[in-house]
Amino acid sequence: MECSRYRNGKKYHVLEENIEIFGACAAAALYRTDVLVKTGFFDSDFFAIYEDVDLSWKIRLAGFKSVLAVKSIVYHKRNISKDVSKINFDWIKNDLKRYHLTKNMLILAIRYHPSLFLLRPLYLIKLILTLLGCSYYSLRLGKIRKTFKV
Repeated sequence: MECSRYRNGKKYHVLEENIEIFGACAAAALYRTDVLVKTGFFDSDFFAIYEDVDLSWKIRLAGFKSVLAVKSIVYHKRNISKDVSKINFDWIKNDLKRYHLTKNMLILAIRYHPSLFLLRPLYLIKLILTLLGCSYYSLRLGKIRKTFKV
């Protein structure tokens, strides 16, 4: 059951009960030891972004569930949970960060999406553009061999 509230003039929904979610944001997650022992920890192929999505996939595929604890309070040092319109996206201009973003998107797509889904025209275009971007930043940073080894 959920109710609506207002904050800064905007309507949002407050959940009253814990609910199952696909996976947790690593900045605000608690993992059971037995889950991590069975699924493995964060993959070393990832760095700085989407590592939590990869772990969420592994947890789901191993048969475990993730739950949103609605009464929890989380403080995140980088303030990611602030109003999106106020977040500074300058970090995306950095070649190294764009490299990791595109590389990790490709890893997730290849590992977890069915090949028939990857071949859908719109997704295929996005996949090709991401591959081109990843290749470009790999070349700029001298990481082309390492990237394609992953």
